[in-house]
Amino acid sequence: MENQEYTQASKSQEEDFYSQLYSIRREEEEKWRIKSRQVWLKSGDRNTSFFHKQATVRQIRSNITTIIDSVGNQHKDQASIKNAATAHFKELLSEKGKKRITLTSYSICQIK
Repeated sequence: MENQEYTQASKSQEEDFYSQLYSIRREEEEKWRIKSRQVWLKSGDRNTSFFHKQATVRQIRSNITTIIDSVGNQHKDQASIKNAATAHFKELLSEKGKKRITLTSYSICQIK
């Protein structure tokens, strides 16, 4: 009987021990997680220069330096590029010389 009481007490102590060990490990893990976050915030993201270079390259690629109009004239200055682009899209979107499609001869069913 005494042996059985000892095992129950021993199991209880062991459970308490593992519970405390688990809590200590969780606290330590949390401490290291916070510390690593602080170091990252203090030193900054190491990839900053990489992303800055990528954005700069993208901006350079996106910049239009020369445009050729429908006649074949090359435009290099910003005002000339703007005028050529505006003229191109006005011509593209105008109704001059374009046929409009009418749907008067077609019956359209309503979808339910």
